[in-house]
Amino acid sequence: NAWPNQHLDMNGTGFSAKPIINMKEMTDEEKAVEAQKLNDAINNVENGTTEWNGTTVKEPKKDGNTLYIGEASELAWLSQVTNDGDTTKYNVELTNDIDLNNKPWKAIASFSGVFNGNGHKITNLNINVTADADDKEINQGLFKKIEGVKGSFLYEYAEVKNLTIEGKAQSGKAGLGSVAGAIKYVNVENVTSNVEITGRGSVGGLFGEIKFANLKNCINLGDVEASGFGAGGITSGAYYSTFANCGNEGKVTSKAYYVGGIVGTVTVYRDYEDGITDCYNTGDITAKDNVGGIVGSYSTYSKGSSNPITYIKNVYNTGNVTATGTLKTTVAGGIV
Repeated sequence: NAWPNQHLDMNGTGFSAKPIINMKEMTDEEKAVEAQKLNDAINNVENGTTEWNGTTVKEPKKDGNTLYIGEASELAWLSQVTNDGDTTKYNVELTNDIDLNNKPWKAIASFSGVFNGNGHKITNLNINVTADADDKEINQGLFKKIEGVKGSFLYEYAEVKNLTIEGKAQSGKAGLGSVAGAIKYVNVENVTSNVEITGRGSVGGLFGEIKFANLKNCINLGDVEASGFGAGGITSGAYYSTFANCGNEGKVTSKAYYVGGIVGTVTVYRDYEDGITDCYNTGDITAKDNVGGIVGSYSTYSKGSSNPITYIKNVYNTGNVTATGTLKTTVAGGIV
């Protein structure tokens, strides 16, 4: 042994001058902990990975504009380049589970391609934006915003699919969700969030606000708390959007209005379509006013012969719905 007083750093980052552990003086529980640390360190060395330190950035493998991302530093690269102004229409294929290690996360500024999680998880997301932060920090999540690209005649929809996100997110600015603060012209499928969400207004388990979006098989498991207007298990507000086979199991609470188990406020204009089908809520929903088990507030607007298409079908709620307001006009409903 060339280093008689040194041993493998249990963080898996190399050697450090630490005294050799005396296993004889350790309890069985302490031995098990150290053994697991050593095993994790060996796995990290074998796989060429280490815990992300919150600052390391590594360019991922590419095939054209498709990024193959398998570690936190590569996801951080996407955050860095988009916040530096790169507007390339990247597509992302996750190749591994990604642990963000509870390090402060700077949201990916914009995204317009396909983000395919391939069934992987992004864990230990940590967002903390204070109320006095720059107004540029409005809309927070793994992404700030996701928006499709306008083609010759129609928008090319962006996509987010086959992904699970876990962690915590807090923001003093409007617009907060585990996936994104705001999305527009996006299809979302097979996305699960287990993120504790605490925000100001326009707060949702997955998205702050959605427009022209179609959500399918999306589940929220984390609690959502808002100090201002608008909160929902999936999103705070939906415009011209559809939900199918979506559910919320977390508590949703607000000190203000427009709060629902799936969406806080649904708004549909003229010929556009909004629909909620085969969705459920099991979390307790609490707000001052306009609170519902599925939707907090539902508004439709028509003009002339143009009429909106809107529906709620095959939904159920088993959570407690509570309106804390004291006015005679205070409203709450099991569904809406």
